[in-house]
Amino acid sequence: MPSINRILNGLAVTALTLLQVASAAPAQAHNKSGGKPTTTAVATVALSAAPGLVVPGAGDSTAIPLPTSSLVVVAVGRGTQNYSCSAVGATAVAVGAMATLFDATAMASNPTALIDFVKAAVMLPAPRGLRTIGQHFFLADGTPFFELTAGVAKGKSAQVAKIGDLAAPTTAGKGPNGSSAVDWLFLTSKASPYVSVGVSAVYRVETAGGSPATCTAVGLQTVQYAAEYWFYA
Repeated sequence: MPSINRILNGLAVTALTLLQVASAAPAQAHNKSGGKPTTTAVATVALSAAPGLVVPGAGDSTAIPLPTSSLVVVAVGRGTQNYSCSAVGATAVAVGAMATLFDATAMASNPTALIDFVKAAVMLPAPRGLRTIGQHFFLADGTPFFELTAGVAKGKSAQVAKIGDLAAPTTAGKGPNGSSAVDWLFLTSKASPYVSVGVSAVYRVETAGGSPATCTAVGLQTVQYAAEYWFYA
């Protein structure tokens, strides 16, 4: 019987292949250093070729308002939500996150397929078939930071603060250990002395996994997650 990883990987690759055919987005080889697995990069699609993209959930709640600026890029983030445990049985306290960002702009015109891709991605070490375009982590003072290093958004970055949050829907994907989905977020660039380049707002939506369990040991608890990130100028 094939392993769950092989099954999920097959689902993810199938979804991506169908989207590539539908959007006529050519693929190209992309090698990553540092011992990470080689992936097949999807050619970057200009946003003008995918008009009318709207971030999921925007406008449905005051916590996730409609965007007021132009879309820069859509990414799938895959990594960990990190928590601190002060004692066994304690409630885990969020201390940040780390994730790799993959270009999903070409997939965003098919929301259902992209949601399915995110649900599959959380079960894999890294999503297959998407080009790496950046990183997400937290600065020393706890500020969320997004750095876009490739593709149409290369050179753009954002140091942000949470403005609104919304509980993920009950249909959201779970993590490898059954963790429920973390909240959807609306984030905006922080004022000086913080610096953002070309990005004023970030939406984290369609999350899968990432919520903590009750602490079973003292120290750091890392929880696997995936999510869509929508970046606006």
